[in-house]
Amino acid sequence: MDERFPGIAFRIVDEQERIREHVAIFVNDVKARPLDVTIRPTDRVMVVGAISGG
Repeated sequence: MDERFPGIAFRIVDEQERIREHVAIFVNDVKARPLDVTIRPTDRVMVVGAISGG
């Protein structure tokens, strides 16, 4: 994904290669944590970032 959208990996994965706390990744509507899911070409992947503020 980072090849297609340069820089996006840094926003999703931290320096230890873990999904950042404020990011949720779903594969076919199932939360994928940790990133140990094999993705097929027909799978639907959603990357959802939490929105916060005050």
